[in-house]
This record gives sequence, C-alpha cells and structure tokens, in this order.
Amino acid sequence: KSSVFSLLSRHYLNSIYFGNGYNSVAEACRGYFGKEPMEMNFDECTMLAGIPNAPSAYNPLVNPDLAYQRQQQVIRKMEKAGFLNK
Repeated sequence: KSSVFSLLSRHYLNSIYFGNGYNSVAEACRGYFGKEPMEMNFDECTMLAGIPNAPSAYNPLVNPDLAYQRQQQVIRKMEKAGFLNK
C-alpha cells in the first residue's frame, strides 16, 4: 500500500506545473531557488507548495507579494491540519 502511494506521489510531483516552464518539483527547485529538492528549507518548500494552484499568479519571480501571501495560507492550512505546531 505505501509503495503504491509512494509511486503515485512521485509521479504527481514529477508532472505538476509550477510556472516558468517548470514541470516538476525538481525543476521548480532548481529554477526558482537554484537548489536540489533535498537542499530546500521549510520556507522554500512552502512557497513551492502554493504555486501549482495558480502558477502564473503565484510565480515568486513575477509576483513575490502574492506568492508570499499564498505561502502563508499554505502554512496556516498545514497548522490547521495538524502537520505543524505553532
């Protein structure tokens, strides 16, 4: 069961669009932050997590303020879901 979830998660993360021509998490990490996925910090990860909802609107290079607002929304939702402690 977990291997199926892992496979589906990996496929999803390698196929979603992050704007700027980035078609995977790895491409978005390199393109927006110049880092490999394993090098990303919490703030960068939460920024990326908000982009696929509206890649053009939440592009941190074009709309940094809007991208930041979306990032904060992602963090609040993670807290509410119990993934984070305040």
